[in-house]
Amino acid sequence: MANTLELGNGKWATGKDTVLAFNDENNNFKPLPFDFTRASSATVVNKAGLIETVGSGEPRIDFSNDAKGALLLEPTRTNRMPNSEDGSTWTLSNITLSSLSGGLNKEYYQITSLGNTGRFDTVKNDWINLTAGTYTASVFAKKGTTDQIILTSRANSTTQDKYSVFNLTSGIVVSSNQVTGSIEPYSDGWYKCSITFTNSGSYTDFASFAFGFNFNSSSTDTLFVASPQSEIGSYATSYIPTSGSAATRSADSSSQTPPSGIIGQTEGTMFFEIDFANISGVSGAWSISNGSSANRITMNTTTSSSTEFILSVAQNYNSGSTKLASTNVTYSDNHKVAIKYSATTLKLFVDGQLADSVATDGFGNYTNFYLGGNHSGVYGGDTRKFIQADLYNTALTDAELQALTT
Repeated sequence: MANTLELGNGKWATGKDTVLAFNDENNNFKPLPFDFTRASSATVVNKAGLIETVGSGEPRIDFSNDAKGALLLEPTRTNRMPNSEDGSTWTLSNITLSSLSGGLNKEYYQITSLGNTGRFDTVKNDWINLTAGTYTASVFAKKGTTDQIILTSRANSTTQDKYSVFNLTSGIVVSSNQVTGSIEPYSDGWYKCSITFTNSGSYTDFASFAFGFNFNSSSTDTLFVASPQSEIGSYATSYIPTSGSAATRSADSSSQTPPSGIIGQTEGTMFFEIDFANISGVSGAWSISNGSSANRITMNTTTSSSTEFILSVAQNYNSGSTKLASTNVTYSDNHKVAIKYSATTLKLFVDGQLADSVATDGFGNYTNFYLGGNHSGVYGGDTRKFIQADLYNTALTDAELQALTT
């Protein structure tokens, strides 16, 4: 069961504009470079659990969710908060703020409540009028003398607050009002807390973001916070530092035109361990093709419900009709997925089970391998974390694939 190409699985090697995959040739690993592009710098969580910045064209191996690391591919996003790195510019409402060295991102802040018997004691970076659309705001937080933090899309009118309350001990969303709250654990007691909300356009005076203490805070209450972000989209992405104005991170893209024999033509197997945590709409996850939809096997994800998404594999041969294998998958951190193709049958395996099987017109004419995109390499638009990606130029048995994906 020797693969012809392996990417990741704890064996990462990257360089400027390059991610290295390997193929096992006579028990010797032979480097097979993937082209990688991103037109801007970006941040990533390193092995030490800290946020670091890498330059444009530098692939990001993210260790926020998996000790083996994952190739992080993200869409273009903009942090609308103009001074995420400079707490001295933030507007304080009934709190004090002090700067501390260290934390996840070299510097963080302690906020202390002055005591409140009414509404929220908060920090806000700026008031920003929001047009109609979906927004996500996030901040890294750690408990102090209290373990609850509130994130709010706060309006000038006190009747229009949209918020979630988070517990920084148990790592749960305590309550929400008109937003979807999410909390993700990081190292050393830190959490990334976020709220997602839709602004209908009925009000244009919503603040993009405020965060701080919940109702009726005490004058002794403290919390630690860092790296706030407000972005257009239905989920939070990696942190984008700003200094004086909004800043944009460009999209990631990775592809390869491998040597002959790496991609199986009339038969083969593809295996992926991948984090599908963030999905919006319909988007491509990976593809082998001839650069067009005429000859391709492409995996897509589609939103379905708050608990499930649709994982589908679209296949075409010599411009024939599209064949589709699909299944509903529960949202979770990681899934193991395999696609087997041979003769005129394509099979989809997910987490140890045969999920679907479909008859096809045949296979072949594959020249390109795309990660995070569709049959022509167009980026899919959703965050992908590839922990492992393997190609085999033979069709593994059903039993082997059930074991591989368990």
